[in-house]
Amino acid sequence: MGTYTVIEINSTFIEMKIYEKKENGYKVLEKVTEDINLFKEIKDKDEISLEKMRKLCEILKKMDNLSRDYGTTEKKIIFSEFFKTITNFPMVLDQIKLKVNLPVESIDLSEKTYYSIKKLIHLEKEVFSKREQIIF
Repeated sequence: MGTYTVIEINSTFIEMKIYEKKENGYKVLEKVTEDINLFKEIKDKDEISLEKMRKLCEILKKMDNLSRDYGTTEKKIIFSEFFKTITNFPMVLDQIKLKVNLPVESIDLSEKTYYSIKKLIHLEKEVFSKREQIIF
């Protein structure tokens, strides 16, 4: 049915999940989390340094290569709302488009909330399914 990649960039980590579409929903094929501490730098300077941008792009390239191994048909990068306050955010987006060649979407707060709720529901399902396996 197809595989999809969602990469969420936060102020402290980057998380990639590769999903496979099934008849009754989605199955997580791979989950990768990389730590990247942008919070202190952004808090102090209100922008991301070129060094951190390079590191961000390197991590995204690795994630993109892994998603290609799974034959991903659609990729999406989501930034947390925290990034909208950064003065050089357009430059960050340009660097990702140029160096990594990945489409970047800027989503509004309501859509971010929707994705967060879906993520929470997915995590709850994982926890409950593990409990059921332990009980039986």
